[in-house]
Amino acid sequence: MERLIARLPHQKWVLFLDNLFLTVDLAHILLQMGVGVMGTTRKSHSSIPDELADIKTLNTAMVYGTTLSVQTGWVLCFAWQDNNTCLAITTAYSTHRPVEDLVVVDKWRPKTTSTNYHIAKSVFGDEKRKAIPIPTAIYDYNYGMNATDNSNQLRKNLTTHQRFESRVWRPLGYWLFDVAATNGVRTLAPSTITEDACQSS
Repeated sequence: MERLIARLPHQKWVLFLDNLFLTVDLAHILLQMGVGVMGTTRKSHSSIPDELADIKTLNTAMVYGTTLSVQTGWVLCFAWQDNNTCLAITTAYSTHRPVEDLVVVDKWRPKTTSTNYHIAKSVFGDEKRKAIPIPTAIYDYNYGMNATDNSNQLRKNLTTHQRFESRVWRPLGYWLFDVAATNGVRTLAPSTITEDACQSS
């Protein structure tokens, strides 16, 4: 990020990170650099407020679609109830405005065999798909992270790599083929967001 800022000093930045990297301390460091951040986080991080960590630890679901937010310094930590409870950290979004902080999306109802089906049942009823508001922060996170996830999935499905290879130069050549094939597929058929980022958080 320091190199990007030095190259484009007038550009505004929002960094999307998954739960492996993002902590409250890192969010504060990035904020001092003038970089906003949004991403999921883990309950095990010591900087996560206890009331949010307890929700994940005790596995107590909130009302479907609701958000619980706690400010820590200049960082907003929040839990959002989807099919699973999602913990997130941001310095670029808010969650308290009833209109500006929400985006309406078409969501699929969880399968009846899902352990969390009872959470969504009152919202979906008999409908398999329904327009439901979700936080703008989560919507943008899905969009920002999906570009990387889709590229990885396409490379895996279209890979030319051999399982065993003894020559040093061939893996690089195979990787270049993979990138070209992936870029070709993404150009012909742009990806759409079909999954929520927090399904596996």
